[in-house]
Amino acid sequence: MQTQEASIQPNSSAKTFIPELLNTICLGLAIGVLTTGFLKALELIADQHQAWNSERLPLHIFFLPLVPLFLHLLKKRTLYFPTKVSELVEWLSDSCRHWSAWMTPFKLIGTLLSHLVGASVGREGVAVVMSAGLVRILRLQWKFWGPVAMGAGFAAIIGNPWIGIIFIGELLKTNFKQKIFSLIASYIACLFMQTLSVPHFIPKLEIQLELEFFKTLLFVVVLALSAGFIMRIYKWAFFKLNHFFQAHSIFFRLALALVLAGLLMIPELRSYQSLGLSQIQDLHKLKLGFEIPLLKLFLTLFSVVLGFWGGEFVPLIFTGLHFGATLAHALDYPELVGAYLGCYLFFAAATRLKWTSFFLILSLMGFSWCLWLLVLINMSVGFSGEESLYRSHE
Repeated sequence: MQTQEASIQPNSSAKTFIPELLNTICLGLAIGVLTTGFLKALELIADQHQAWNSERLPLHIFFLPLVPLFLHLLKKRTLYFPTKVSELVEWLSDSCRHWSAWMTPFKLIGTLLSHLVGASVGREGVAVVMSAGLVRILRLQWKFWGPVAMGAGFAAIIGNPWIGIIFIGELLKTNFKQKIFSLIASYIACLFMQTLSVPHFIPKLEIQLELEFFKTLLFVVVLALSAGFIMRIYKWAFFKLNHFFQAHSIFFRLALALVLAGLLMIPELRSYQSLGLSQIQDLHKLKLGFEIPLLKLFLTLFSVVLGFWGGEFVPLIFTGLHFGATLAHALDYPELVGAYLGCYLFFAAATRLKWTSFFLILSLMGFSWCLWLLVLINMSVGFSGEESLYRSHE
């Protein structure tokens, strides 16, 4: 990954600034349009799931085992295109030159199909990959504009225009100019989405630090250690199972997909399908129970390793919110505070993006929690192991 900044930077003369700025504006608008359409489609799917799941036998789950086969054949029979953030992280590799620009819509189609049949997957990875795909479609220089688009795509899907530069700063080696252009593109994408009233993912809530010191210390330490160890096990299982399924026939995936479909047919487990956004819309009414986040993690793990597309961001947020609230209830701590402290914690432990997660939680809770969040996130990431879901470990 070591390289001279000049090798990834276009001609920096004044003559090129206006065209580069126009490229940034076009990229931001395109990302805003793409992300808005993607989120609107997910809303329609979520509404349809509520109707289907009210039936005795939800018919969409019968098609669940067919989607991994379809996606496997799609990747095998088409030209190269990435489907994971971990593939984009190697953005200096020669494989990016072989990325077919017009394969990007297949990522959108495959992800919507995964959600449609009820697979427990997220959405952030899709936004990042498809935003990067726009660089190929617009025929921009990949090594410079790829990270710019990735940051803007992440910011747009989160609804936070400045988080994109922190995201790419942790994930990739970028220069100052790339960060500035990514920030501009992020604001344009987010402004476009705001004009269409696309809601924020998690509502902001200023929580004043008026809690007992030792009670907060106990809760922070227990939450950090729990999240770290849980995600250490999750990542170990993810890489082991991913390697196993890649080394064996597709029929192993189909057999396990049948099992997953059978589990999601159970009425008590139907709410764990797809994103699970309906269960975190009102944080004051979160259901308590350690089995809730652990079941979501289990179903997400198998959905991802079976080959469904969509990432893990929202399932990890779902897990963090429910686990934090449940642990707070068990330790006689305010449940809403526990939910907010845990909301991005499992994402931090899974990806090792400490500063991205730190500023995401800080933006929700307020600066009075700054020191506690530093302890919380650093402990959790430290105990989660060296692996990251955003980097390839094959």
